[in-house]
Amino acid sequence: MNAPTPPTTRVRIFYPSDPLGTVPGGIETFIRGLIGWAPEDIEFSVVGLTTDAQTRPVGRWLSCQLRGNTYRHFATYAVDDPSRQPRVPATVRYLAALAPRRGLVDRSAYDVAEVHRLEPVALLPRGTQISAILHQDSAVLYDRGSDIRWRHLPGLYFALESRLIARTASVFSVFQSAVDGFKQRYPTLASRVRFTPTWFDSDRFAVPQLAVRGEARQALCQRLGLGENAALMVQVGRLESQKEPALALRTLARLAQNDDGREWGLVYVGDGSLRQQLETTARSLGVAERVHITGLLPPEAIGAYLHGADVFLLPSRYEGMPIALLEAMATGLPAVASDVGEVRRVLRDGVNGWVIPTHERSAEHFAAAVARVMTLSASMPRERLDQACVEAVTPYAPERVLGPLYDNYRELRQSA
Repeated sequence: MNAPTPPTTRVRIFYPSDPLGTVPGGIETFIRGLIGWAPEDIEFSVVGLTTDAQTRPVGRWLSCQLRGNTYRHFATYAVDDPSRQPRVPATVRYLAALAPRRGLVDRSAYDVAEVHRLEPVALLPRGTQISAILHQDSAVLYDRGSDIRWRHLPGLYFALESRLIARTASVFSVFQSAVDGFKQRYPTLASRVRFTPTWFDSDRFAVPQLAVRGEARQALCQRLGLGENAALMVQVGRLESQKEPALALRTLARLAQNDDGREWGLVYVGDGSLRQQLETTARSLGVAERVHITGLLPPEAIGAYLHGADVFLLPSRYEGMPIALLEAMATGLPAVASDVGEVRRVLRDGVNGWVIPTHERSAEHFAAAVARVMTLSASMPRERLDQACVEAVTPYAPERVLGPLYDNYRELRQSA
């Protein structure tokens, strides 16, 4: 006898997202994964933006697909260059575009509203079942190096947070420190706040065949004008202050000064407001010819750069559980990372990379760790290094991570 078909749970995401576009960042990747891996009884719609106004025009509901899953998309406004940080913050522009369109927040059109920042909660009707998945620890607002604009008004943000978080039915964060902070600040809401790890797309990111790795490496060396025995580093992410791309550049410069006969190269997979500044700095450090910035790439194009590299760099000032790190390690690429967020859940010193303590986060220590990783890679069979990387991230495959989030949607629909 066939099991009964579970009722459909309709989830509407309110976030300036274009899952089919090239908007950079972990939140966009997170949303794509939620939609792409959703079971049949979870139905998504997205109230977001468009990066291609001809294909996905503003002001119309469209039927779109990810990994064979259909979802509905409504763009409230268009973005011409998603790699650039706009003068008007994206959240402000999004709220201004959403506010007049009251029909989009009508509760009859969905069972669960999902936000990836708290600000859109202010526009949702009272009584809405709201799931919040948050990707920053608000404590970072006190970090002078933060690129979050609320850092200029942290008191106002926390006052707003206290009002909006009380209206949520559930809160997940990719920062354990954020979970702990929420429970401390709002003890009466503690039972609804949980940690969730991020995940990697196991369809796209896996250990390549040796021939594929060799071809990717050769292509990268040729692009950088380096010999085939060069050591290649790669950083994936937005070229913004949080990601500290200048630290990767200074690491390259320090390694290039070593008199060991080895050539070094650095690839930035991404784009952002710091690109021109980085190019200027690279020239001043004398390493411009050893650096390549790809610009924004679709997810399916990133793998080739990971396959050709020797070391993945994550020099960020702050992170949660970086999806880019999981993706890199899933391809067998060891990493050197700042001791941020949940990095130590997957990186083990001397096994699949190195973690740089906060007080040692400098080009000198990053360069030394990269050199150690190169020695580690040379001292073990390729298959063993692949295994050390892949085993660390296997618990974060989507089929293992996303189940609790889908279960939460079902529970919220039932309790409405």
